[in-house]
Amino acid sequence: MNIILFFCLNSKNDNPFGWILRIIQKENASADEIGKELSLSVERFMNMTIDERINWEKLMHFLYAFIYQRRDESEHNKLIEIIENSITDRSKIEEVSKMSRTMAQALIEQGVQKGIEQGIQKGLQKGLYDAISMGLELKFGDDGIALMEKILRIKSVTKLEKIKNTVRTAKDIDEVKSNMRLI
Repeated sequence: MNIILFFCLNSKNDNPFGWILRIIQKENASADEIGKELSLSVERFMNMTIDERINWEKLMHFLYAFIYQRRDESEHNKLIEIIENSITDRSKIEEVSKMSRTMAQALIEQGVQKGIEQGIQKGLQKGLYDAISMGLELKFGDDGIALMEKILRIKSVTKLEKIKNTVRTAKDIDEVKSNMRLI
C-alpha cells in the first residue's frame, strides 16, 4: 500500500483527503456500504472548522463526481439523497442540490453530444454505402453489387470515402477489388 494512502487511511488526525480515499477504496462496495461512508464523510465535512471548510465545495463536488462517474446509475438518486440528508447546515442544502443538478445536466449534455456524433457518423456511413452501391451498380452491374457484402463490413468513413473515389475513377471491377485490398 502506498505510504501516503496508508497514512491518510490510518491517521489519528483524520483529514478530508483520507475520508475521500476511504470512499475511493470502497468503490466496488455495495450501495449500502458506500452510503454509510458518504454519510460519515459529509458529517465530518460539516464538523470542519471555518478555515478548513474553504475546501468544502470541492469535497462535495468530488462526492457527486464519484457517484455519477463511478457508481451504477440505478444507485445515483439513493446516494445523492444520503449526502443531502447528512448535511446539518441547512444553508448548504440548496448549494449541494444545485451542484447535483448541474452535474446531472452536464452528464446529460455529454450523452446527447455523443449521440449526435454517433448519428452523424452513421449518416455519413449510410450515405457512402448508398453512393458506392449506386456507382458499382451503374458502372459494373451485378459484379459491382457483389462487392457490397464486403463493403458493408467497413465502418471507417475514411476507408469508405477512398472506396467511393476508387469506384468513381476505376476502369474495371478488378481495379476496385485491387484497391480495396490496399485499404
